Amino acid sequence: MSIVLFLLGLASDPTYASPALQPTPLPNESYAEAYTAVGSLEDGSFVLLQLMFTNAGVGSRKAACRALWVPPSKPGLNASSHMSSNEWSYDEAKESLTAGKCVLETVDGGVRFHADVPDLSIDMTIEGGIRRIAPRGHRIDHNGSFYESELLIPYAKSKVAIESNGARTTTAGPVHLDHSRSNLLMPNTAACWIRFRGFFGSVPTLFQARIPPGGGPPKTWVWPLSNAQPSTVSGEAVTLEQTDSGMPRVVIGGGHPVTISSTKTLFVYRPAESYGALGRLASPWIGNPTTTTYRAKGTSGSGNVSGILEVLNVDEPGCAPQ
Repeated sequence: MSIVLFLLGLASDPTYASPALQPTPLPNESYAEAYTAVGSLEDGSFVLLQLMFTNAGVGSRKAACRALWVPPSKPGLNASSHMSSNEWSYDEAKESLTAGKCVLETVDGGVRFHADVPDLSIDMTIEGGIRRIAPRGHRIDHNGSFYESELLIPYAKSKVAIESNGARTTTAGPVHLDHSRSNLLMPNTAACWIRFRGFFGSVPTLFQARIPPGGGPPKTWVWPLSNAQPSTVSGEAVTLEQTDSGMPRVVIGGGHPVTISSTKTLFVYRPAESYGALGRLASPWIGNPTTTTYRAKGTSGSGNVSGILEVLNVDEPGCAPQ
């Protein structure tokens, strides 16, 4: 896998000229930027770490640090902390981004993401360096505003230490790290986002679909990580379905056919509620989106994979079956 990811790095196109872990704030009130790590771990737990930067609401260049831990067969714990513009910084010499008690940095050829928020601390050490991958469709332009995203680490092994309520858990597993930056209102970016991180199996696979604002055929790519780069899939070759039990399912045709079926709901996240006053202040820019994370599996002719399916409903018609 390390050879594959090296080749992927050679095939990628850089999205930004600035260092990968350095935020680039914009003056717009709608500016938002985020670094997000998602891990599906060997003990059956799921973690998400996130650093976010925004001008929405009162004040500019604010930061937030979020950590989510869903232990095996237990309710998830989601917590966050918020910082003003003078409480976060980037150290170019160390390639280290610090916001309050949270740190995202390069270390010994790898990456460390540490989130220390109320009642929860997660320390993640990711093997291998950053490779900036910009799939087709990574940038959306609309009336002079934009949204763009890149994959910093498509897939890598990690070691994770979790502390909560006086107990400490250590585990390991594959993770994914991405980066997005925007001054485009979220409802003008998409009605829905669907992301699958198929971490375990014969061929780890990533998938993303974006339903345009107002609906229509999804803008889609799929990436069996044995291939050199992501492949665009025609929107007409992608079908959004719902199982008899009401769980989402995605059927992908084209050159890399795969069916992604959700098997268990892990967590439901509503940022406008989770961030309290900050979320309410940001609601004119982000609306009231809901992200539901599922345990999921992908079935294809090349074998089966399992991992995480993330469904983000932004605005009507959302991720409704088509």
